[in-house]
Amino acid sequence: MVNRTWSQWLVCVGIIVLAGCAGKGERIDILIPGGTTSGKIASLPGSGPKIAILPLDDQRPTQAHLGTRSHLWGGESYFDLPNGTVADAGTQALVDYLIRQGWNVSLARTTGNDDADITITGSILSLSIDAKSGVMHTNLDAKNTLSFKITNRSDNSVVREHVSGTATDRVFWFDREDAQHLITGLFETNFNKLLGDLKVEGRTIRLK
Repeated sequence: MVNRTWSQWLVCVGIIVLAGCAGKGERIDILIPGGTTSGKIASLPGSGPKIAILPLDDQRPTQAHLGTRSHLWGGESYFDLPNGTVADAGTQALVDYLIRQGWNVSLARTTGNDDADITITGSILSLSIDAKSGVMHTNLDAKNTLSFKITNRSDNSVVREHVSGTATDRVFWFDREDAQHLITGLFETNFNKLLGDLKVEGRTIRLK
């Protein structure tokens, strides 16, 4: 009985060690919502004033990675997009979200879209997902801050809005989907905040 107990204990320790060491230095792919739907959802028609979304500006202080995963026994792996840029993926995420809400939006590459009643530009001020593994747990923290400038063509009025949010989670076994879930939820929350502060009046957007 004693030998069996010690054997089981050693097996458990071995599993924990392997879990803490596995995958050090690897890239962990994280999708920004909308980054994989470009050219699909954005072709659906909406209603209301015509809105042009210009590419977001990536103003994150650190742009090398989306974040890091610190392993139990030392070493780090990195969260990154599988392809493309954070700015492009974030822009498409906004376009797709607004279309799902029934807005008449399209992605524009340059200013001066003669058909647009409203132009929205913006910046990604912060976006990160970090995970730190301990004994039989991993803590995850995500942050996202966005700023927007909305210009109404009819009267050249400008609306500025700033939204931010954080999200945390604690899991027993770390999985990439845990990090993906936090990022997806954070973008959704911030986009909801943005729309919650705005109202459409005719061919313009105003603050509530």
